[in-house]
Amino acid sequence: MRLFPSLDKSPADGKISFSEMENWNVAQGADRLAYRTQKELLSRDRDDDGAVSFHENFPQFSTLDLAKNEMGHGQAGWWMELFKLADVNGNGNLDFHEFNNFLHPEDSHDRKIKIWLIKDKIKQMDGDGDERLNFDEFVKHAYDVYKTYVDFEKTRVPTAEEKFADLDVDHDKFLTVEELLPILPYLKPGELTYAKFYTHYLIDAAG
Repeated sequence: MRLFPSLDKSPADGKISFSEMENWNVAQGADRLAYRTQKELLSRDRDDDGAVSFHENFPQFSTLDLAKNEMGHGQAGWWMELFKLADVNGNGNLDFHEFNNFLHPEDSHDRKIKIWLIKDKIKQMDGDGDERLNFDEFVKHAYDVYKTYVDFEKTRVPTAEEKFADLDVDHDKFLTVEELLPILPYLKPGELTYAKFYTHYLIDAAG
């Protein structure tokens, strides 16, 4: 009973609405992210300046590793690219908010980081290397993932043909980075997105 008043706020009518449940779940998720970020910041901030440099975060990468600038997933250049995107003020160090975006890019609201995530995802799905998705690539690599999560939200899930056409704004039969941005939360869900999906699950189960 102690938890109920924390959820029943908008309005406090003795019932828990979908939005009240979602707001609570998302807030709990945000708190977990902040806790993990603070914990990592304290463990990696070797000079106690309240921020983390690239070398503090990745002591395993040498100057030579960075000079090679290899962009494969998890390599030095790949991490450096994300680090620079998170480093909004460009001072070479990530404060708490910047570090939070770096550690949890799927939950970031920064448009540049979202585009980076989509580009990275396209690399994994783009069979012909043209940096965009045709319909076959979309069906093979993206649609089933999208369908799995959107099924929590909608009673009728769009077919692959319908969703591709909806995303293909310029009708050129290809999906670019910009056109795939609307389904990023389904392709690369973060903790806050999972909190929303979980809300749908709980409400459906209660119904």
